[in-house]
Amino acid sequence: MRYFILLLLLFACPSYGQQKDADLSIASEINKHLPEWIRVGGEYRFRAEGFSGIRGKEGANDLYYLSRVRLDLTLKLSKRWKIFLQGQDAHVFGFVGRPIPLIHQDAMDLRQAYIEWRQKDKGGFTFKLGRQELNYGDQRLLGSLNWTNTARSFDAVKMAYSNDKVAVDLFAASVVKIQDSVFDKHGDGNNLYGAYVQLPKTVKSATWNNYFFYKTERPMVRSEDGRLGTTSLYTVGTNLVGKFSPRIGYEIDLMLQRGSFSNDSIRAYAIHTKLYRELSSKETVPTVFVEYNVASGDERPGDGIRGTFDQLFPTGHVRYGLMDQVGLKNMHNVWLGTVWKPHKKLKLQFDYHSLWLYSRRDGLYNAGGALVARIPDGSAPRHIAHEVDLRVTYDFNKYIQLEGGYGHWIPGGFWKKATPGSSQSFGYTMLTYKF
Repeated sequence: MRYFILLLLLFACPSYGQQKDADLSIASEINKHLPEWIRVGGEYRFRAEGFSGIRGKEGANDLYYLSRVRLDLTLKLSKRWKIFLQGQDAHVFGFVGRPIPLIHQDAMDLRQAYIEWRQKDKGGFTFKLGRQELNYGDQRLLGSLNWTNTARSFDAVKMAYSNDKVAVDLFAASVVKIQDSVFDKHGDGNNLYGAYVQLPKTVKSATWNNYFFYKTERPMVRSEDGRLGTTSLYTVGTNLVGKFSPRIGYEIDLMLQRGSFSNDSIRAYAIHTKLYRELSSKETVPTVFVEYNVASGDERPGDGIRGTFDQLFPTGHVRYGLMDQVGLKNMHNVWLGTVWKPHKKLKLQFDYHSLWLYSRRDGLYNAGGALVARIPDGSAPRHIAHEVDLRVTYDFNKYIQLEGGYGHWIPGGFWKKATPGSSQSFGYTMLTYKF
């Protein structure tokens, strides 16, 4: 396939892996000639990706190319104060559809710009004000979505405190809306407030995290009975990440939502669980794992209760399949996988997913939270699809990484009835160079 041509060419050039790291860093050479308080950096990323069977339509194919440049500037004003600026230029080439999705293209814009104060090098109080990333836990609810070409940032104020027993983050933020060829700004009235508490020593051999997020959306929404109003959503969660033994670990994440959607009441929840085993202490021996994820859907449309879980602002890529056809809304997901590092530079991962609807009356939502398909009368089967994925990552050195993957979607009963029913495939090759 054409999107693997770049992969073959790079592997045919062994000189990439033989050069010294210092020879490949443009920024390090520039920084040698700058004052100590000024540091520059950056990243270039190129990805070719292609789909077949888009939205279940046989013959609906696409192949396009994504290019992204990031330029970083850090000003160390003193031992405790710094300013960080990041510009980003993202483009897509060969994309057939119109308009071009905002996740693909945004000409040079300001992605991050914040001032930060730290009480200590490690621990103590921290204050950060300005445009920044917000990443918590495994980013299942709140993350920077770096997989997409334009990614995500927030205009926010964040205060944090940490010591060896606790770490607490408090923030008030508004997500930055991507607008190609226009300066990106956050939306007035769309706010997110949060508290995230990490307790690394409360539970033996585990880190216990607790969080609270409050989201408001001021644009008018329509309730099930047609009334216009605004949204107020509360999300409370607890997360435990630990080990039963040196080679057996687990994750548990429980999420509960309450609030209002116009005059509808919100009653929703989601659960993430994972169990993994390292078959050996050696990295060259595979690790195997199993996950089960569930997010509630709306079981009785029209009853004044909104049961569909809201996944907030996640980094949803790969969470429930490489093809990103399913998000954390109205779903059941069983994931079996294995990760293997046959070489210190090479990582392989193979995954199998089985995907189901939580409620037949609700729809299928993708990784971005958008509705893909729905059969309102609930007559469709619950099973959405099987998905099998393969990912390969090769680190030439600390500056250059090459990644590729392939996913195949095998339709279940719901997909066959709610769409034209064709299977789907997705493949990509991605080169990242940090300079």
